Amino acid sequence: MALGFLSLLIANFIGGALSPIFVKLGTKEIPPLTFTAVRFILATIFLFPFYIRQREPKLQLKKAKLLLFNTLFFAINVALFSIAIQFTTVIASQIFYAFVPVIVGVLGIFILNEKLSKNKIIGSTIAFLGLLFLINQSISKEETLSFGTPIGTILLCLAVLSWSSYLVISKKIHADYSSITISFASFISTAVILSL
Repeated sequence: MALGFLSLLIANFIGGALSPIFVKLGTKEIPPLTFTAVRFILATIFLFPFYIRQREPKLQLKKAKLLLFNTLFFAINVALFSIAIQFTTVIASQIFYAFVPVIVGVLGIFILNEKLSKNKIIGSTIAFLGLLFLINQSISKEETLSFGTPIGTILLCLAVLSWSSYLVISKKIHADYSSITISFASFISTAVILSL
């Protein structure tokens, strides 16, 4: 259990702390969608041996449609994030992604037919009020250095919604496909879409 917890902390540090910084730096030199396409071309190449090694059963057309549809949410998320990070701060970007669990909980009610509990209602209300506060702060000229611009805030909100949708649908299709298959399909679709 301790090893699993440590692994989550390291993954969160790399994905949540380092990734936004490198994306912000990278998109200053390279157009954001090109930078993101290159990232996912490399990620697809890296993940390919693991995907082949797992010997996943052949994709069935009906189930593959949902898998491919889900990859669009992943691609939209990373594309919007790579653009939004130019108009906001790294700190603000990660604050917005802190709302993902609440959004996933709400979407889970409608997509996965999960039950609505009192705690989910309270948590969702608090998170929504926090989101309104952040949007309001991004409009204030004095807070632009801390919270970014309104366009950055709006793009981040859309990216967070897209990421939340991706997570919920991934949970739905996880019974049919492994995490490696879902990730590989997401990476290759993102690489192809952003390379066009």
